[in-house]
Amino acid sequence: SRYREDPDLPCKPIPLRSYGEIRLTESARLFDNLERISALTEDTVPRSFEELRHPYGFVLYRTKVAADTTAERLKLNKVRDRVWVYADGKPLGIIDRMGISDGEIWLGGNENEVTLDLLAENLGRINYGPKLLDKKGIDFPVMIGQQQQFGYKMYPINFERISELEFKEGAVS
Repeated sequence: SRYREDPDLPCKPIPLRSYGEIRLTESARLFDNLERISALTEDTVPRSFEELRHPYGFVLYRTKVAADTTAERLKLNKVRDRVWVYADGKPLGIIDRMGISDGEIWLGGNENEVTLDLLAENLGRINYGPKLLDKKGIDFPVMIGQQQQFGYKMYPINFERISELEFKEGAVS
């Protein structure tokens, strides 16, 4: 250690335990269960967690992207916390407030209309300083290329209703 010597403390061995084999035989896809564990809100523009009266957890923002714009880049410039991006249920990437990505994800191009899902996660609240009123979720323009995207279905996910999930045999794909 920099300021004092570390004592040579012996570590107690942790006993290993056997719990037997656990087999997971069913799974539940989030996108297939949205109506069971959330209350749908529709609006022209995305709303924050606070506007949706959803204080924590996740909100899924769903919109349709026209085929002629799917070759563009999705731009989320003011991401609060973390947003997973999916096109037709396939993961495209993650944009987060740490700025690891540049706030843009290429949509990949498609001949058909695409369902774009933006799954926003609230990573916690700041309780001091200039970001005290930091909103959660998406309440800013979502840009595809140079065009603002309109028309959203928003699903505030309620994990207290987890028992209502519909499970199916096998693993989620």
